[in-house]
Amino acid sequence: MTKTFGTWTVAVLAAVAMGLSGCGSDSGSARTSGAKDEKAGDSSPKGKDSRGRPATGRAGTSNGVEKLPATEIAEKASEALRSADSVRLLAKGANLRMDRAGNCAGTVTFQPGSPSRLIRKGEKIWLKPEDSYWATKQGKAVRAKVPGAEGKYFAGTKSSLALGLPSLMCDANPLRQDLFSKVGKWTKDGLVTLGGRKAVVLRGTTAEGASAAFFIATEGKPLPVKVESERSSKGSPQGGQATFRLTDYDEPVTVTPPGDSIDVSKVESLFIS
Repeated sequence: MTKTFGTWTVAVLAAVAMGLSGCGSDSGSARTSGAKDEKAGDSSPKGKDSRGRPATGRAGTSNGVEKLPATEIAEKASEALRSADSVRLLAKGANLRMDRAGNCAGTVTFQPGSPSRLIRKGEKIWLKPEDSYWATKQGKAVRAKVPGAEGKYFAGTKSSLALGLPSLMCDANPLRQDLFSKVGKWTKDGLVTLGGRKAVVLRGTTAEGASAAFFIATEGKPLPVKVESERSSKGSPQGGQATFRLTDYDEPVTVTPPGDSIDVSKVESLFIS
């Protein structure tokens, strides 16, 4: 199961927690308009948060950032991101709500099939494997060792060998990463419409050689609503593309530990085999 964890972990963390190095399996150009991302699992009305409110501030209220030089836009967006209390991250294989305190809840998809549920509160981690997992050789071995395990959460900590990698998905918290400091040589690349709302596109490069595009809201707070990165694969095993959306800023993150769970240490040897 650890090998499966690594696929999506790399895709998301490369973009968020590892300096936008762009290691992942997203398809398509790094200049996509965002139409594909609308299918990433966000059930909120377009341009709204989960309570039906404008996702980045008052709808229709221009913040004027598109008129500023690229570097100033990046500074204002960075400041707005640092002031946010929570965010929802949508990426290929991940749909997670996170807050500045480190709470995290949502779904991650490690292999084709239904998504797994992931919860983190402090150092504690809970993971409920996707339904298709239980039909695998490893899933059957877990059920044999712990009858009744199917449908329950596994519980552990960040230091757990089995749950440590999934917990890194929650460490890829853009509220706790200084994303803008990792990119330089900013340029503006016009306006686009995402979910019915305007965003100005900023492009830059990182010290690691990745190209990055930040889509900054031009209404309400100038928050990043989408990030794309692309890194050439020439001479590097970390080439590829990564895309993620940021929405539902400042929405409460509800973390409710499951009442019935299985200590992952009972089956950890099977997880890491």
